[in-house]
Amino acid sequence: MNISHIFNKSNFTAFTQAAKKTDLFTLFYHCFHTLTDEFHYTKWYHKTALTQAQLQTQSKTIFPYAPLISIVVPTYCTPIPFFKEMVESVKKQTYTNWELCIADASPNDSPLRTLIADYARKDTRMKVTFLDTNHGISTNTNSALKLASGTFIGLLDHDDLLAPNALFEIVTALNRNPHIDVIYTDEDKVSHDASRHYYPNFKPDYNKYLLRCNNYICHFFVFHKKIYDKIGAFDPSYDGSQDYNYILAATRQAACVYHIPKILYHWRVHEQSVAGNPAQKMYCYIAAKKALENDLTSEQVKGTVSLSSPLGFYSTSYDAPQKASILLLSLEPHFNFQNKTAYTVDYSQCFTFSDIWKQIKATKATYCIILNRGIPSIPSEIFAKTISHLQYPHIGAVTYKIIDHARILALGTTYRNNTLTGCYQSIPKHARGYYGRAVLTQYVPFCSPYAMAFCTEQAFAFIRQNSPESLI
Repeated sequence: MNISHIFNKSNFTAFTQAAKKTDLFTLFYHCFHTLTDEFHYTKWYHKTALTQAQLQTQSKTIFPYAPLISIVVPTYCTPIPFFKEMVESVKKQTYTNWELCIADASPNDSPLRTLIADYARKDTRMKVTFLDTNHGISTNTNSALKLASGTFIGLLDHDDLLAPNALFEIVTALNRNPHIDVIYTDEDKVSHDASRHYYPNFKPDYNKYLLRCNNYICHFFVFHKKIYDKIGAFDPSYDGSQDYNYILAATRQAACVYHIPKILYHWRVHEQSVAGNPAQKMYCYIAAKKALENDLTSEQVKGTVSLSSPLGFYSTSYDAPQKASILLLSLEPHFNFQNKTAYTVDYSQCFTFSDIWKQIKATKATYCIILNRGIPSIPSEIFAKTISHLQYPHIGAVTYKIIDHARILALGTTYRNNTLTGCYQSIPKHARGYYGRAVLTQYVPFCSPYAMAFCTEQAFAFIRQNSPESLI
């Protein structure tokens, strides 16, 4: 196991900064998992890589639905080796009905222009436009988009790589579900020479609230041309986070957002890339904040967005109603409740779930919060945060991050190995979790059995439709 690449100046700086902000338990937890994940992923990646025989079988597949996919790439003074590897990763796709649309803004005497022209002469699937000047990433991308004639459009950075089965998996999904408008895949990082794969991002299915905290979708992002027709071109005022802004807009318009849980995109890390040094392009994060604010405005949601830590994460807070009535029910005999909010809160101690149900039926409260045994108190300010989500009819229930003195007990619940278990269970309470998801607002599969909140009117409507009359 060669881990020499981990011990560099950038990682050492990150380590010392983390050491100042957290406890030793959390720090060693992060260090241990960084080392073990590095080893296990590299081993897993090579073990699960498709064989040449498998790739050849894919290349012979005939799909009933075989749409043209336009891969859009804006280029500007791209290092020649990086550009060649990017193009070759497209040319090696096992699904061949694609076109590569390149808008190059390099100087006229750039060797890159000569190379691009040479590629285009040899392969008619490559469409090229040479720009008179570098107009910025969004405008350059728009020039490449004008070349696209495919039914679907994919965004590829000029120094990144596609897995050889990327388009094959996308078209496979489209044949299974013709209603898909937007598709995204898992991704990982590759070293500057593409020799090492690491730091995989195994993503959840479409998660709107998580997307408002972090651009977890990112790469590989593919969308139907009708989405492009609806939202139009990239907006230069979001340069630096133009993809984030476009993803937010596209998912707002999409009837179906589909996630392919496979590593199909390789994000190259080098000194000039955001992946290698996030602080290098601070304007990217300011643009992302603006994109998130625009997303809230577009959906007529009142809230505020602020930059979070580390860079690339955002805190989106939703405005709560000024008045609300809450029924607070607890199974804990020694529950400590002090109402310091402006809301009307009725507190009742319950001993069984039957007692809870009787209290809910008897109340006129708009919202109900249920706390299981083992939770002796709850901060009163949590009420406003809870209601800020429950006020929207598409939110069925809210659950909480439950911690003890050292560890996370649950952040919602998921189904794993034929049993229900807490999300991020047993990791240190100060740990951010996988890609920060232990501290970000998000959809979870199930509410935690420890604590949950819901709108009573929605609960009654659901029970009337799905439960015996004896429970109503």
